[in-house]
Amino acid sequence: MKIPTTLLALSVAINLTLLVVLFIPRDAENEMINSISAQKKSSLDGSASTSGTRGSKEKESQPHVSGLGLQWSQIDTTDLPELVRRLRAMGFPPALVNRLIEMRLQDLFAARREAIMGRKTETDYWKSLYAAPATQKQREALSALNFEQYDLKRKLLGRAYEGADESYTDYLTVQYGELSQQKLAIIAGITSDYTELRMETVRAFHAAGKNPTQEDWAKFRLIDEQMRAEIASTLTPDESQAMELRSSLAANRLRADTQLFRTTEAEFNSLFPLYKSLVAATSTTTDQSAYRAAQQSIQPEIAATLGPARYAEYQQAINPAYDKLNKIVQRLDLPISTAISIASVQQDTIQQADTVRADSTLTADQKRAQIDSLAQASLVKISSSLGPQGFEAYKKYSTQWLRPLGVTVTPKK
Repeated sequence: MKIPTTLLALSVAINLTLLVVLFIPRDAENEMINSISAQKKSSLDGSASTSGTRGSKEKESQPHVSGLGLQWSQIDTTDLPELVRRLRAMGFPPALVNRLIEMRLQDLFAARREAIMGRKTETDYWKSLYAAPATQKQREALSALNFEQYDLKRKLLGRAYEGADESYTDYLTVQYGELSQQKLAIIAGITSDYTELRMETVRAFHAAGKNPTQEDWAKFRLIDEQMRAEIASTLTPDESQAMELRSSLAANRLRADTQLFRTTEAEFNSLFPLYKSLVAATSTTTDQSAYRAAQQSIQPEIAATLGPARYAEYQQAINPAYDKLNKIVQRLDLPISTAISIASVQQDTIQQADTVRADSTLTADQKRAQIDSLAQASLVKISSSLGPQGFEAYKKYSTQWLRPLGVTVTPKK
């Protein structure tokens, strides 16, 4: 059910009021709290009131936004540039102004976004509220709408609005390390400029009605390289190294490959140079087979870096044949060694089944009985490793290896 605009405005007003409570006298604070309570009650009782009575009550219960008796209705306006001007003039924190404008823009573009994406029926409560873009036309229309919303946001809030947002500052810290506020502000400006450049490039794709080619992807990589080089020019050598370890393509590749491996900081730093060379060798292609071949070529160096035990766990973690098993183990918060143990049970069972099938002294029925017994024994071992809940997930997602043995496992419904 769509939230009425009046209730959304009420919610925004109440939240804004609470945020400025700390900066006003105690008497005004008490008055504001009482006003908020009255406004909440008015909104809840509104359906039982006449239109004239409701209007007068709403007017009386407008929350004061300052100790001077200023009401939210005196600030609020559908003219977004004017709303920004008023909020800034009153001294609202930049991050708060940004969030409020973001909410207004979401509401402003909601109907057009829904027209593109459609809306699921309310009876489909178990599904996502909005459908995923299923067609190229939908994807292009949604992308264009997002660009339009982003452009309007920048025009309303200014070039470096991101730097005023605490959550964006936190994001930059994750990406580039513990830097001074001055440097983070410079980086925010640089990333903002290059974000606009990327958007202009994508707009050109949409205008030409084409999908990105290999050459186009190379342009995107060049834009990223130029951005990172400009950012690096503002950093010390140690800060540049921290940026590389946090947000370079090599670091992202390494994190993706070692997500299930649970690498330590020391291991990550030791493996990073190898992945840096791997990314450099495959930076001109999007062919995954080329990446896998290059990844295979550095395995001896990875083995030497990690040692036998940890390298075995690394191999288990990156093996696509065990992807579902590895994820089950991860969700159960078990060590990757559990997956290695289960994979070993599987391989032993397959080898023993091959031996049974090759035994010419056994009848077909005897072979079938022995293979079924081997499969059942393996499942008992695996169940003890995963526990009841994990074993049900395993039966559902990770028993394909039993099918060549003629064994079918049925999970609970």
